[in-house]
Amino acid sequence: MHNSAKIIKSPITLTFLSALLLILLNHEVYAQMNESSRALPQKVGVWVRPDTVQHITADNIFDYMNGAGELYLGFGFDSLEVYEYEADEELGILVELYHMKSSNDAFGLLSLDWGGESVEFSDAQSPQDSSYPVPAASALYGAGLLRIWADKIYARVMSYNETKESKEAVLAIGRAITSTTVNPAPPSLLAVLPDTLNDSWQLQKNRISYFRSHLVLNSIYYLSSQNILQLDHSVEALIAPYKNAETQKQNNRVFCLFIHYKSPDTAQRAMKNFCDVYLSAYGTPGEPVADTIHIAEIEDGRLGYYLHSDFLSLLFEAPSYTTAQKLMRNIEKQLRKEAAHE
Repeated sequence: MHNSAKIIKSPITLTFLSALLLILLNHEVYAQMNESSRALPQKVGVWVRPDTVQHITADNIFDYMNGAGELYLGFGFDSLEVYEYEADEELGILVELYHMKSSNDAFGLLSLDWGGESVEFSDAQSPQDSSYPVPAASALYGAGLLRIWADKIYARVMSYNETKESKEAVLAIGRAITSTTVNPAPPSLLAVLPDTLNDSWQLQKNRISYFRSHLVLNSIYYLSSQNILQLDHSVEALIAPYKNAETQKQNNRVFCLFIHYKSPDTAQRAMKNFCDVYLSAYGTPGEPVADTIHIAEIEDGRLGYYLHSDFLSLLFEAPSYTTAQKLMRNIEKQLRKEAAHE
């Protein structure tokens, strides 16, 4: 028989270890904060930045912005820094720096609204690959609000009262935010979007949205209160409208939804769930067959869907069965080409 070593767990030891673990876990977050603080000017115009910063995490994001937190949590949200520049005789300027887990997530937040005036702070701040079908903008300004995609940071800089001076200050802060970042190419999934569908149907580039969450999808194109396509952070998705340039009819627009799942099995299960839940309401549920174009008639037109490997595409609001078939054949080619490049 031998004596085994005993570990004595005193309250002081546990407290020390817990504190050490907390420091290690937050080291990267604090490093990001310090880097952001150094990039932001202490003074711009008559506005002065405070030394303190409000730090927001997933645990307290709803205390800061109520229900709007779902938007950011729907992407790869890491943390948020909030600064408020103040001036004696002017309203303040709010700066929000959203640290995301990937550049794609930060791009996705900007892609939810392409409205505003395009701002180019430097050549390096632009996306490195401009061949993807998106507006050539990494920063957009309008009505006192500047929104920026800067690699893994999505930034909002807003003056509470827009004046010539406040606009100059907002843009100066934006220039500082982007001065140390070089954006990679936008998400590679964008390559799946053709410029045209069957010649006359043209991509509306200023309406392309990149996302991962069904809550974000519903804010763009509502399908269901349930997560019927089984979207989560492991998924990449795009939705974009195509407009028929040859007609001015009311239904001259269709919507294409492309989803890239983590595996073919996941994509197959999601497609089956969509059919069981969504299409059953129209009396057309069925077992989806991979590599087969499916067309269903629903209340707002024809719905097309196609599954290939771990890629799924859906077409909404096609005006006729023939049109849906033609457009889906083009989508089929795009999905096969994209899957071959994985």
